[in-house]
Amino acid sequence: MKRAEMKYVGLDVHAAHCDVCVIDNETKVMFETSCETNGSELVKVLTAIAEPKVVVLEETTIADWVYRTLKPHVGRVVVSDPRQNALIANDENLNDKTAAQKLAMLLRGGFIHEVHHGALERHDFKRLVLFYHQQTRTLASLRNQLKAVFRSDAIPCPGTSVYDGAKRKEWLGKLTSRSAQFQARELLESIDYFEQSKARAFAQMKRRARQFPQIAAFDELPGIGIVRASTFFAIVDTPERFTRKSKLWAYCGIGIVKRKSGESSGPQHLNRNGNPLLKDVAKGAASAAISTPAAVSQAFSANSQNPSA
Repeated sequence: MKRAEMKYVGLDVHAAHCDVCVIDNETKVMFETSCETNGSELVKVLTAIAEPKVVVLEETTIADWVYRTLKPHVGRVVVSDPRQNALIANDENLNDKTAAQKLAMLLRGGFIHEVHHGALERHDFKRLVLFYHQQTRTLASLRNQLKAVFRSDAIPCPGTSVYDGAKRKEWLGKLTSRSAQFQARELLESIDYFEQSKARAFAQMKRRARQFPQIAAFDELPGIGIVRASTFFAIVDTPERFTRKSKLWAYCGIGIVKRKSGESSGPQHLNRNGNPLLKDVAKGAASAAISTPAAVSQAFSANSQNPSA
């Protein structure tokens, strides 16, 4: 019996609709269509394509929903890293129809860099961790904007006293412009809100982290703490997704990259395409551990006494 030919299905996903393109082993288009972006329509279209097949889509805000919707109904679903898809990203004549076709072609050629999507429970925790970091970044931006208001009137504001609620009236009184005072008050109110939101997100993250024993073990290492432990666990998810340790280092942004072409070699440098949050975890943990040598010595002593740890 002749073996059924593999079908490569490119899926270009948008909030309102999805474009689907199916190609064969010879990269010939077998089928093209569009459908609404809802679970039943996607499943109906994709299950109508005979097996064996593999579906590919790019990583977006909606990609995880599509992945989990299709996974029970399709043999294999691949979420690709859009940064690696230069054939799509650099095409000046790109449209939704050709994007789906090129995704399928990249998959057929083996040029897709797959993005990991773990178990739902861990993905849900990851969303909470990323939300905490988002609130942190927003809060830092608002604080910088507030200081910029004072600096624009040549009012120095070092330190954190400008955010102090007890000194708020004093600081606002230094601004002579009514517009500047209004801007500063609005920013201070926003800062108050995001400080409370960040605190709630931290409490929720800390509570949810208790269900993962890996985080508790990681938290005990010098320089880590609950935020870094939760961030590393949520983003890395499982070490099995990395075939070599060097790939994990590269993902953390601390891998060494060296380009070589012919007889010439470029300078070595840290990987620039790593995850920025993981890079912050690695750098922050190292700096914190170095500043507490006693904790480092204690950790090495414990490991030497228990080599299997």
